[in-house]
Amino acid sequence: MQKNNDLTSNKFSNEYIITHEKVDYINKALSNFDKKEKDIYFKSEYSSLYQDDLNKPLFYIYNDGSNFFFYPFLIHNIGNNNNFYDISTPYGYGGPIVNTDDLIFIKKSWNQLNFELKRLNVIAELIKFHPLIKNHLFLENIYEGKIINVCKTISLSIYANDDDFFLKNKYSYSNRKSIKKAKNHNCEIIISNESQYWHKFLELYESNLQKIGAKKKYFFKRSYYDKIKKSLNNDYQIISCKYKGEIISSILILHNNYYAHCHLIGSSDLSRKLSANNLLHHEVVNWCKNINIKVLHFGGGVGNDNQDPVFKFKKSFSDELNDFFIGERIINKHIYDKLVISNSKNNIVKNNIFKYRD
Repeated sequence: MQKNNDLTSNKFSNEYIITHEKVDYINKALSNFDKKEKDIYFKSEYSSLYQDDLNKPLFYIYNDGSNFFFYPFLIHNIGNNNNFYDISTPYGYGGPIVNTDDLIFIKKSWNQLNFELKRLNVIAELIKFHPLIKNHLFLENIYEGKIINVCKTISLSIYANDDDFFLKNKYSYSNRKSIKKAKNHNCEIIISNESQYWHKFLELYESNLQKIGAKKKYFFKRSYYDKIKKSLNNDYQIISCKYKGEIISSILILHNNYYAHCHLIGSSDLSRKLSANNLLHHEVVNWCKNINIKVLHFGGGVGNDNQDPVFKFKKSFSDELNDFFIGERIINKHIYDKLVISNSKNNIVKNNIFKYRD
């Protein structure tokens, strides 16, 4: 398909559709939500990480003075002569949030959103709902597409207790043994965002991806990490594990003042041999406790498989399970079907809502 990029068009901004550059307006809207109802994923600075030639971060904001409907998404240029688009949640979690149970307001907000999406020639939508906020619930009775339970994720409620509380009451026996093993090998934890730790984190993360043959979407350009350092300010942290002067495991945490997420991690073979990842995650828990984070989200398994080793590793830290839902809907079926048929002739149809994408 021919690429026709017009994402700089002013048609993407009006009374309800807000471009991500309007940071003050977006933050003011978010200030109307309780801290439990919002996360770093809803901030303009986070969405801006994913802007490129084919994707532009937008925010739908509808309010009647006190009630707010707030929805961040990426609008994606499908790449055809008629300028059709689809929308999706940026990497991670998100979707719409509301600060009210008023069904009349919610329906009005939703109807206006549908009007705006049709005006923008949006043909399909993928929402990755936030498993901790559970924001799929208020859409269950009005969503025109499918809301699908994909998998489980794992979180840990952080309490103001000493280290032994988690070790004795939350962690599995094998996890406690592994943490002790890493400590006996004198593994050292470093909490620092200095350039040397960023460099080692990137090296370990990308090395792991290459080793497992990960999909392209998990590799990020260097500009992505530069944006994190520039835009997220105090909302990220690199935590590393060092053994005999060498960084063998490193994790990037994203957070606000309520939630923290294990965003990306890299580790060496030696790290796994010494159980350094167990100690690293234990110290992430302690770090969250020390800065008064309320919930740490470890995430889910690889490929949505609750039996894979990654999921089992995360579950060894907590038995708090969350359902991860996605929403899929076709907004313009006529154009959607035409694009799917067109791509099927080229044998590039994908097994997801965006079947027509190159």
